[in-house]
Amino acid sequence: MRLGILGMILAACLPVWGQPVPAKPMANRVPADAPGFRYLGAWQETAVGRRTIHPGSQVRFCLRGGARLALQPGQPEGIMVAIRREGADIWRGRLGSGVPSIDGGEQGAEFSVVYLAARQPRFDPALPDAEVAELEFHGLDLDEGGQWGDLPDQPSHFRMDFIGDSITVGDSILGRSAVWDLDFDASLTYSFKLAEMLDADYRIWAFGGARGGQIISQLPALQAETRGAHPRLTFINVGANNRSTNPTHYRAMMSQLMDQVFEAHPQTRIVLLNFFRMTPNRLPILRELAKTYPPGAVRCFDARAYLVGYSDGGVHPDAESHGRLACALAAFVCGEFPEAEGSASVVARGKADE
Repeated sequence: MRLGILGMILAACLPVWGQPVPAKPMANRVPADAPGFRYLGAWQETAVGRRTIHPGSQVRFCLRGGARLALQPGQPEGIMVAIRREGADIWRGRLGSGVPSIDGGEQGAEFSVVYLAARQPRFDPALPDAEVAELEFHGLDLDEGGQWGDLPDQPSHFRMDFIGDSITVGDSILGRSAVWDLDFDASLTYSFKLAEMLDADYRIWAFGGARGGQIISQLPALQAETRGAHPRLTFINVGANNRSTNPTHYRAMMSQLMDQVFEAHPQTRIVLLNFFRMTPNRLPILRELAKTYPPGAVRCFDARAYLVGYSDGGVHPDAESHGRLACALAAFVCGEFPEAEGSASVVARGKADE
């Protein structure tokens, strides 16, 4: 009997192999609300950190020495992230129960964690099933000797919003197969690349299959969560999934969406992006709509000249097309909005990478 009791005690003390044990915050954790973290994209505050369901969102920070990221996916293996050191990927993959350690070395380095893709993308964080697409960031657990440092001052407070569908968020940018993480990559989109080129703050509110009515119904809740963060520019790419909508209804839908944007952000300027290569041709309607607003408030930008290839037989522009479009938009923004952090050298560097 004694041996039986002793065996039970020992068994209780041993780890259960193959079963993940919830990580507890370490004593040397840098919490997610520490001022040195810079959040880009659409994030929400939580009791334990920050969360987002929007691919393209990222968090940046500086680190000297080693640490472990406190990251948690809403659904294991359901979110793909990239960990970058000085802008270059050092790890990329589906987020499971373990997160790779990072090391900034003796000199220190700038890191970023980028939410690239989701198996089950969601748009509205208030919906009950949104948690399957959540990426939670709880902070950074420093190794012994690890040191936390502030990022350099952000050179620009120029903010941009991107509203759209799969083209804007990068769903199917690399193809359309049964393997979601081989097709979906928000970091390759014109929206993400443009913000990187200009070193601008941004939010990407987009999802695959988005129809205008869905965005109209859900956008106010998203805007309410980011009250006070006003974009200088708002790019809108909506309508590819409304091809069967008659011209009158399409025009009314786009007008309602723009009015929503102006109601939340009266000082923003809207850029309507035209990707339509197939019928119906929406560009005349977009140009007519732009004229109904005060001069300069709404502009049209025809993206078609920069679309040099497609990932899936003609529906989604490929990564090269997105890169070319981002360079063209950078030149447009720098020319029209001198206060944007973007110069001829930035734009030229982007063109050299084409």
